[in-house]
Amino acid sequence: MEDISVEVTDRSKWVKSATGGTTSSQISYYRDQPSTWRRWADTQAMNAWYGYHVGDRVAYLWGAMQDFAVKPSLGMRLRNSMYKRCLMLPSSPLDESILDNYLEKLDRWRPSFIQAYASSLHEFCRHLKARNRCLPYLRGASVTAERLYSHQRKEIEEVLGFKVFDWYGSRELGRVASECENHEGLHINEPSVYVEVEQDPSLPDNCGHLIVTDLWNRATPMIRYRTGDIARLIVGECSCGKALKRIASLEGRLTDTFVLSDGKRVNGLIMAHSVMSNSTEIVERQIIQKTLTNFHVRFVRGPEFTASSLRTFGDSLKRVLNPEISITFEQVSEIPRERSGKIRFVKCEIEDPGGLTPISAGDQREEFHV
Repeated sequence: MEDISVEVTDRSKWVKSATGGTTSSQISYYRDQPSTWRRWADTQAMNAWYGYHVGDRVAYLWGAMQDFAVKPSLGMRLRNSMYKRCLMLPSSPLDESILDNYLEKLDRWRPSFIQAYASSLHEFCRHLKARNRCLPYLRGASVTAERLYSHQRKEIEEVLGFKVFDWYGSRELGRVASECENHEGLHINEPSVYVEVEQDPSLPDNCGHLIVTDLWNRATPMIRYRTGDIARLIVGECSCGKALKRIASLEGRLTDTFVLSDGKRVNGLIMAHSVMSNSTEIVERQIIQKTLTNFHVRFVRGPEFTASSLRTFGDSLKRVLNPEISITFEQVSEIPRERSGKIRFVKCEIEDPGGLTPISAGDQREEFHV
């Protein structure tokens, strides 16, 4: 990124950062000071939609380990005690003992808000439900970094007792879009980013490739930056009255695609709609393509799991892909997470038949703001 940095601001005040680099190498870039300030302000403005304000106590159930300070400096500790006031909890690994420990820490810290990866908060809420616990000190919650499925939202809101807010951003671009109090899609942060959705006829429901231009960062300009995510623009105004345009909840990664023996490609978005439906029988699942005809499914049993649950799931998978595919199942206590702490629900481990391009998901990005 050194070659495309622009000498228009004070270089001594630039901040060097890097993309998430979940499954590929990280790419370094710079942010100038004005864009850094603007990014912080954008985040606070959109956080206020769900009631969070600077100085409120917040807990992060977070997977990006680069955001955890191994040895916090005196300045970091002072800022945290004065106005940042955050408690950092790694979202991976998670098991009953770790979640019990987190619950004890939350009870001592008593945060007003929690920000988390979607799957991690869902898992934590399932743990709260099993322990017959509630968190009366919490007033709000937001999720990001992964798609928030409708069954996850429903269970999170049932356990916490209030609406959860979904938002989308990246380490490179900052806060791109957030839900408002009416939850009718994610409002685009139009004063700071220009968002395009490039239509693709191979994708369902008028979805397309998300392209974002950063309107503020002059150190490393991000112009028509292809995020690798798939989204859908929402037509019309939100009932909240905000004039900002909206996108539907981010539907998936461009590269979450299966390739079949007949050359057909099946996007992960279709898998989410057609196979990974709401279920109390199988509460979590991950579909992995091993070869052109062999698929492996990891799953977590739900309370209504029966002997026919896997047969029903396998039949629906074959209907979407190919009746001739071979499926193996593996019961697990939790779905393994990527290095970023996210779950890839659809995962391809083969290469394109042309032998050139891996089609497994690439860099999964996230932002972190306290």
